[in-house]
Amino acid sequence: ARYLGLHATKNINVPPAELIKKFGRIYTSLYIRLAPFPTYYLVALITDEEIKWALVNVKDVVTGNYPMLAIDDFGWLEAPRIGGASERERRWSALAERSVGPLGAEDAQAAPPRHHLSIEPEILRELYAFCCARVSHTKIEQQLKTRKIPYSSVFTNAAEGEAAEHEAVNASSLTPFCATAQSVPKICIRIGDLVRSEAVTNVAYENVKIKVVDWWSERPCRVITSVRLRDIQPVSDLSLGSGSGRGQILDASRNITYDPVTSIVSFISYDVNTCVEEFLGEWERVQRAAGIVREVGHTRRKRRWSDIQILSFNLQRVELVYHSIYAVAIQWIHPSLSAMATNGLYEMDFKVIGAPDNADGNPHQDIAGFLCRQLQSDATRSMSTAVEGLILVLRDSLPILLALQKVKRDRPGRVNLFVKSASRYRLLYGLKHAVDFRILPHSQVIVSDAATLIAARPAAERATAIFERIPSFDDMCGAILRQVGPPPLGSSMPPVLQ
Repeated sequence: ARYLGLHATKNINVPPAELIKKFGRIYTSLYIRLAPFPTYYLVALITDEEIKWALVNVKDVVTGNYPMLAIDDFGWLEAPRIGGASERERRWSALAERSVGPLGAEDAQAAPPRHHLSIEPEILRELYAFCCARVSHTKIEQQLKTRKIPYSSVFTNAAEGEAAEHEAVNASSLTPFCATAQSVPKICIRIGDLVRSEAVTNVAYENVKIKVVDWWSERPCRVITSVRLRDIQPVSDLSLGSGSGRGQILDASRNITYDPVTSIVSFISYDVNTCVEEFLGEWERVQRAAGIVREVGHTRRKRRWSDIQILSFNLQRVELVYHSIYAVAIQWIHPSLSAMATNGLYEMDFKVIGAPDNADGNPHQDIAGFLCRQLQSDATRSMSTAVEGLILVLRDSLPILLALQKVKRDRPGRVNLFVKSASRYRLLYGLKHAVDFRILPHSQVIVSDAATLIAARPAAERATAIFERIPSFDDMCGAILRQVGPPPLGSSMPPVLQ
């Protein structure tokens, strides 16, 4: 063990009675601590004829006035190399078949596997690596059980997809323990068990795979969770450029990679104890962004609006053109990163493509907060309805907002714009007059004198009203309608009076 650089000791601070209860008798023992998991030991129980191997988990206890260790869980191990599907499954499950604990804590009467007294260093190293993989899986399984997420173990060939996977996640060299690698399964989960909302479950295929890597090396174990997206425009065509390839890193700070050939997204966690929580947080961001991209494509085809296009998409932030040169970038902020929203929130950043620095900005930036709240509310029911509704509001409101922006620019200091909601605005002219604009579906706009609403209120409220009727307001509106005329046939945008 020391030749291999493993931390080994002949005894640990466990009462003899505890050892007899678990192992049936007192053995000459060698305890090899698992470096990634300090409370776990690979234990060699030595007799005159054989060596028995066990995987043990200990915990701190206080006996009298003295701190001691107690065996919290243990299971017997089989040391020889084992190949073949039935054998590898038996080897993996040997720790739990005859017991109740996660590792396979069992009665002392159960006969442990017998092994020859001598053991080669390569076998010891392989057995140590197998224990690291088994403990990693145990911790992942416990996290899934805590969240009541159903799962199953799937055994695959050692070389199946391994080279591509390691290239994607920049893992250490391929495992030298081919037989043992076949005994280490992946954990399979249904996407519907992770995502409770039907609004976003259709962005990925059903199976989610969790795999532990680097258990065979000196590096800490890492967990790779893989999800395959469906019906998403290839990321390489959107934001990664012509140099993108397998395993393209999209967000190095968050350890997310993407394979544009297979459409598989991989989430890499360096902490086995929190890998499930980390994945759920990152996946929620990805699924919402991927859902937006998917529904933008559906809306484009459904409405036949060729000017709608995705500018960039890195699986967490979507930038799209919703009309001509007007674009918006959308991302979802997880509740853990937002102090203002316990359920998370969307953020939008509007811009005008190719506009000079001194040009007017995108007028939708003034109503971004209203649009974000509306998208958040609608997306809880249907992502399809939410995205299509957002694009409709943006396209319907753009002409009137551009016109109001021009009015403000031409009359600085005399005209102010007050935003009441994503589709309702009030143009304040001086101190006594105001015009209300309300955007309706199908490119319709209601224009009204703000004072007319006040006139319908009780006399006490009218006495304190600050707005006065605009003289000849109806005649002016009629003249404007005759000047503008109906929208062109087949146009998706209402006319704008410049």
